[in-house]
Amino acid sequence: MLASSPSGGVPSGVSAFPVRYFDGVLQYVEADLWSDGFGGSWGISRMWSNKPAYSVGGLFGPGWSDGFQPFILVTPDKEIAVVVLNGMTAIYFDKNPFSNEYEVRQFGREKLTVASGDIFTLTTPAGSRIEFAAAVANGTDALLGRFQQLVDADGTNTTVTARNASGCRWKCSVR
Repeated sequence: MLASSPSGGVPSGVSAFPVRYFDGVLQYVEADLWSDGFGGSWGISRMWSNKPAYSVGGLFGPGWSDGFQPFILVTPDKEIAVVVLNGMTAIYFDKNPFSNEYEVRQFGREKLTVASGDIFTLTTPAGSRIEFAAAVANGTDALLGRFQQLVDADGTNTTVTARNASGCRWKCSVR
């Protein structure tokens, strides 16, 4: 679901090479690990893009992102949030000054909320919920805005565990 587009299909407006027609963004995809078990698909799908904004903070180096580990970027004043789903898909939100919700731009149907501790939750039109770690600097920069868990519309919960070079640990489970 996350590796292709928010609606689960092939990104629209893309040539067979694969270059997006309207802005020339290139996306090269390598599927390194894949599993369809435990009620949902999961894997590591590296994507290289020539669009720098879509691969900011990627764990695989410059230009690379992982479609199964989206992340969120938030301005320091928390007024604008961008959920980067993969090397070609980013969803922009503006803070609603009267609630803990963000309004999606460009007539999207996604919803973004923030809870105490700056934990952000994206709800997709299909009913899946994606939770992100605190996206505003709080002293633990290694995990800023990182994917924490996905709960699909059927309630299957997928979380990720990894250790980086600094020893930061994420948890992993599928329930």
